[in-house]
Amino acid sequence: MTGSPRAGAICGAIVGVFLAWATGSQRVFTPSPNAIELRSEAEFNEVLEGNEIVLAAFHSDEPAERGKANRVFHELATEYAGRVAVVTVSADKFGNLAAQYGVTTVPVAKVFLGGKLHETIFGLHAREEYRRVLDELLAGKEKAK
Repeated sequence: MTGSPRAGAICGAIVGVFLAWATGSQRVFTPSPNAIELRSEAEFNEVLEGNEIVLAAFHSDEPAERGKANRVFHELATEYAGRVAVVTVSADKFGNLAAQYGVTTVPVAKVFLGGKLHETIFGLHAREEYRRVLDELLAGKEKAK
């Protein structure tokens, strides 16, 4: 394949790194039982009414986009179980709901406090950005007690 042992070793190392990355270094996505996959607009209203803090993640049904967003929001649903309701909303299926809350691009997260829109986070971010917002709300809730 190559003319020299050194070039062969380099080529083999590159192929080995690629194979390791492609086959084993990625974490397997496991959906969280705590995340709510929206099934109806009425269910969205029930979630807002029944929870003090709600993180609504609007997404596209396009598989690549949805996969990236699902990982982040499902991890947050597990981390904040019992304190924050995390609901994933297909902007494609629930266009009226998306329009009602001004969703013009996805992914976008809408954070609700006491049933009212508190903050909008456009685009997909690292978990830390969502944690910052949720932790501030939870800290304020604790101070209010």
